Amino acid sequence: MRGFDRVSTISQRMCDRLRKKGVDDARILLLPNWVDAEAIHPLPEASPMRAELGVGDDQLVALYAGNMAAKQGLETLIDAARRLEHRRGIVFVFAGAGPSKAALAEQAAGLSNVRFLPLQPLERLNKLLNLADLHMLPQKADAADLVMPSKLSGMFASGRAVIACANPGTELEAVVKPRGVVVPPEDGAAFAAALERLAGDPQLRRRLGAEGRTFVEAIWSRTAVIDDFDGFIRMGSAPRPAHLRERPYFARSARRAGDAVAEHVGAGAAAGDVAEGMPSGGRV
Repeated sequence: MRGFDRVSTISQRMCDRLRKKGVDDARILLLPNWVDAEAIHPLPEASPMRAELGVGDDQLVALYAGNMAAKQGLETLIDAARRLEHRRGIVFVFAGAGPSKAALAEQAAGLSNVRFLPLQPLERLNKLLNLADLHMLPQKADAADLVMPSKLSGMFASGRAVIACANPGTELEAVVKPRGVVVPPEDGAAFAAALERLAGDPQLRRRLGAEGRTFVEAIWSRTAVIDDFDGFIRMGSAPRPAHLRERPYFARSARRAGDAVAEHVGAGAAAGDVAEGMPSGGRV
């Protein structure tokens, strides 16, 4: 790879791998997998899927949408649902398919607050993601830290708050923590506590959702990623500016998204400035 003018990859950890293989930092470009931020966007009204599911206006939907396999650690969400069954206003929705779906449905048998949906067609994806009042992103404790979960970009793009399971020091924690809530992997009690806290604080949910959406527009949208690629290529053999060499999309996020965050959520509501009762930085 040392013979190429430019080398790109999709995550910060993979950029680190390139450096270890001897690729000069000035030739490395982070091009994260983008999301179509025009196709996935916050709806101005409630998703029609709420009515289809019979979810009331006073109920909160905690949504997992994606593949259902062993590596996702979905048992943590079932554990959280069991702990919160007494909270009649919280509904857990699992949408998708996969080899673990039948086992999960069996684990959730008898839980009145859990619903399962089949895999949805692409044209209903935005309605599905807007069904959520908050998104759930579980991870196993031993999950590899090389690539970002692809579903996170759609969660952020929908403008809804996110609770993610991530180990300290991982790239997933670094991305979610300033604009969401991070809990330890495979800890149903911690996940339930974070969900219950967000369920009782709609202002905080709106704030985090807006900050996630802003991050997508500035960093993970198709336009942003292509603009970065175009700018990198146009530099030719010139050294990359220092601010683009060190932790690229985290550094750029602060500059490109800062004004938009203020516009979305008001002055003084910067990322990580969360309400009393939840630690600053979004980790519980």
